Amino acid sequence: MMREENKKIYCSFTDKELTNYEGTIDLSPDFEDQFRVFSFYDLEIIVEDGLDMDSLIENIVNNDPQINDVFPVIKVEVDSPFHDVEFGETGQIIEFDYSSKVVNPFEEIGIGVADELYELMNDIDNDRSPEFEKLEFFELHLKSQFGKYRGMMSIDFSKISNYSDLKEVVYEMALEGFNFDETPEDCLYNVPYKNGIVSGTVKQASLYPDELESYVNDISYLVIKNKEQALDSLMELLAKNGFNLDSEFYDLEASADISLRAYLKRLIDKDENYAGLLKKFLS
Repeated sequence: MMREENKKIYCSFTDKELTNYEGTIDLSPDFEDQFRVFSFYDLEIIVEDGLDMDSLIENIVNNDPQINDVFPVIKVEVDSPFHDVEFGETGQIIEFDYSSKVVNPFEEIGIGVADELYELMNDIDNDRSPEFEKLEFFELHLKSQFGKYRGMMSIDFSKISNYSDLKEVVYEMALEGFNFDETPEDCLYNVPYKNGIVSGTVKQASLYPDELESYVNDISYLVIKNKEQALDSLMELLAKNGFNLDSEFYDLEASADISLRAYLKRLIDKDENYAGLLKKFLS
């Protein structure tokens, strides 16, 4: 069960205090919904004739992904020094919620399901010619879910004054000791079979430079992510390819054709924080 973090910890069987206990106490951890994320940023995939799956995957993983381990909930069973757990008896369970620590790119606004990567890898896997010569991502994320924590968490309780202290130590030990089984290569090899979990945001304007909707999608992403320099470059590319603020596209929200100018104004109306990024384009 969840606890107030500033409270002391007591043995649930004897009511004796565990906090600041002079010695080591073993905890058996149990993890819920844990996963590791391999994240690639500004990734470019060149699609050449004869590109096979091994070469494609090697080209992707050579970009050195950022790694983030996510442990939303960890339950620990405490081996109390004041009570011998009898056969068939459950020890003292403490549950910690780390949702505030979790950075989950699979749930962030603006991140899609990377259908283009699925399509590319399926084409290669089935000896079909891919539809494009280059695939660029603002970001691409791979999820590894399988693994385990081997052994117990042996914690010096003389330094544990409350639940908050224990919560931090448990999380640190999880980061250090949980072994995920899958590599980025493993995740990518599973993508064509929908076993690998992948999300990302493709640079649509690089795929479809003649479609204004592509620039609109990229603008939305860059505004949400507060990427000013990349947004400036995108607007230059937009103008270079013959579009301007009066160019129109079909907007699903309005169910009508609207201008790019009207779209940028609507973004600002929805969130004034976007004004600093967008007003210079409207002046």
